[in-house]
Order: sequence, then C-alpha cells, then structure tokens
Amino acid sequence: MARAAAGSGRGAKPSAKAESKLASTGAGTLERYWAKRDFGKTPEPRGAPGKPSKQPAFVIQKHHASTLHYDFRLEVDGVMKSWAVPKGPSYDPSVKRMAVQVEDHPVSYNSFEGTIPKGQYGAGTVIIWDRGTWEPLGDPRKGLADGKLAFRMHGEKMQGLWELVRMRKPGEQRQDPWLLFKKHDEFERPADAYDVVSALPDSVVSKPGGKRAPPTASLDTPAAEPLRGAMKAALPHSLSPQLATLAGKKQIVMHDNAAVRVLNIADGEKQRLIAEAEGRASAIRVQGEAEADIIFKKGEAEAKAMNIKAEAYQEYNQAAVVDKLITGLPEVVRAMAAPLANVDKITIVSTGNGHSAGMSKITGDMAEIAAQVPALFEALSGMQIKDLLANVRLIGDKSPKPPNDDGKAKGASK
Repeated sequence: MARAAAGSGRGAKPSAKAESKLASTGAGTLERYWAKRDFGKTPEPRGAPGKPSKQPAFVIQKHHASTLHYDFRLEVDGVMKSWAVPKGPSYDPSVKRMAVQVEDHPVSYNSFEGTIPKGQYGAGTVIIWDRGTWEPLGDPRKGLADGKLAFRMHGEKMQGLWELVRMRKPGEQRQDPWLLFKKHDEFERPADAYDVVSALPDSVVSKPGGKRAPPTASLDTPAAEPLRGAMKAALPHSLSPQLATLAGKKQIVMHDNAAVRVLNIADGEKQRLIAEAEGRASAIRVQGEAEADIIFKKGEAEAKAMNIKAEAYQEYNQAAVVDKLITGLPEVVRAMAAPLANVDKITIVSTGNGHSAGMSKITGDMAEIAAQVPALFEALSGMQIKDLLANVRLIGDKSPKPPNDDGKAKGASK
C-alpha cells in the first residue's frame, strides 16, 4: 500500500476512473481515504482494511462540515462503504434521499466522534447518530456492482428494510449519485407523521437509548364502556348508514360513484353485511344540486353578456347609419348642402378593432342640413330624424347637444 505507517504524509491519489471502478465492484480500498487526510493534524483514525465480518456493522455519523449531512456507512469486505446523505434518512417509502458515494473508510472509523480541525478535509464536528448491524438481502458485492443494494438494518434508530439504488452508470462522475429510501414494512411511517432526523437528533454515544423504533399507530381498539340506561334487545333486521347531506348552497361535493356504504352486523359468530345504495343516490343528488346551481349562475352571466353585446350592436348600427348618410349622400343632397359649406367639424371615430363604423360627431350646421332635407334622411335611414339624432352619442363634454324642437342644435357654433 502507498502508506504503511500511521501519521505519515499524504499518499498518492488514485485516478477518478480507478476510484469509480473500485467503488462499483465493491472491492475494499483505503487509498483514497488516506490520500485526503493528514493524520498528523486530524484526530481521525488511519485504519487499515480488515477481514469480512459475519455480522457486518453499520454506522451513521452526523457531520457538521461546510454543510450538514449524514455519512451513511455499511461494512463490506473489511471496509466501510460510504455515502453522504444531505438530508438524512426518512421512514417514508415515498421519500427518496440523495446519497453521494464517497471514499471507503476503515472499520475503526465507526467509533470516531470529535472535531476535524480547520484546513483539513471535512473540517467540522462529527457525532455517531446511529450504529448497529445490517444484513444484505442477497450478495452485497453483486448489489454494489449492479447498483441496487437491499438490506435490513438493526440499529438504535434505523430498523427494517432499506435500499440503495445507483442513479447513473459507474464512472460517469467522480462520486456516483445513489438514492436511499425505506422499503415497505412494519416500520414505515409517513413523513408528515414522523421524521427520525428531527425526532432523534442526538448522538447514541452521549445519549444512548437502546432500540428506538418509530412509533406506530395503535391498531388496538379500547374496550367500550357500557352505555348507561341501555337495554338488552335483539339486533334490528335492517339498518341504514349515515348519509351525506348538503352543508351549504355554495358547497360542491365530489363523489366517487364506485363507493358503496356497508354495515357489518355481528351477532356472536354470525355476521351480516348490509350495503346501502341510497348513500350513492344521495351523494349524486347533492352533486346534481351543486352543478345545477353552477349552471344557473353561468346562464345568468351569459344572458347578461348577451344583453351587453346586443346593446353594443345597436349603438354600432346607429353609428353605421349616420356614417352612411354622411359619406353616401346623393348629389342632390350635396347640391342642397352647398350653401351650408361652413359646417364646423365632422369627426369619424374609429373603434380600433378593424370595423369601418364608429360614432359620428355632428356639430354646427349639420343639424340645419338635416332639418332642410328630413324626407331624404328618413327615407335612407328608416328612422325619425329626432330619434336618430337623440341616439347618436356625442363625444366629450363640450360636444354640441341634440337639436331643439325648432331644429337648432343646442350650443352649436355657426
């Protein structure tokens, strides 16, 4: 080996390809571990590869380095195969935790607790968060080589079935990423009910507590207290389950049509099941009432929108008629209007949406032209002059008002 004496200088660092090959085959090596540390400055043990154990050990060390993480180590062929798990393990099988494979450590590292000094690799405090033994489900060397290692843990905090799965082919990265997760068994717990990392944060050395399996929900039903005033009687022939009711007009109840309410009536060793179809019908009725309410409100909104649209079309058509009268007057009307060429102003306002029509602003002597040729205007528009001019919206507060009864525009300038 490159280093034979404890406390000697750093050894030669193997290539990334060689490191990955050694890690993926499960072969035990400490070359990389030695090369990263100066054992004259760090209190970490130098160690040496040992012999395979009949009951391989595991240790999880909580490491406050540049970032907090959990060093997950499994004994294989006399060394500790190691992964850095940033968030620590979870008893929830649906939670997959990143586990980055790092260099093998000596078995003697399992008892290390202390502080790695600044300037040294992994500087920070280390505690033994959990320890115990583990048993692989199958050949651990093959599992490491294939990238899928299932095992059972027997620790103070970690118990039951677990699995490590490699995410990429070995050698693609210097440190292979794996996933650590709980397999389904009697110890699993949902993450929102139990978090082993926050529930048990301390060292098992300074605060030993023996095996501390995650608490499980009790399946035992406490004995019911006898009801006061109850009278002994035969069981009824039929019972109806409690049904859902509408809690409010605005409440929507989602219903699964595959659900069936069932009652189990136990009379000694005799048992009878009662399925109630009315529960489904009631839920459908509740859902139907809620949907009808939504459809009704939607209809009201659509009707209101159609009224607004109709009003807009009416205004649009009126504006189009006025526009047509102004731009398409026959020559005879133009001749009649020639003496009144001093019309102050005619402004066509575009709607901005591509339509040619808009609202026409009539000012000054245009009202007098209309008064002189009422028959022609009424024939072209099909509207009474007074009604037409009353429905034309004038733009701006200073716009001239519709004509008076005498045909003169209110406030119209001449």
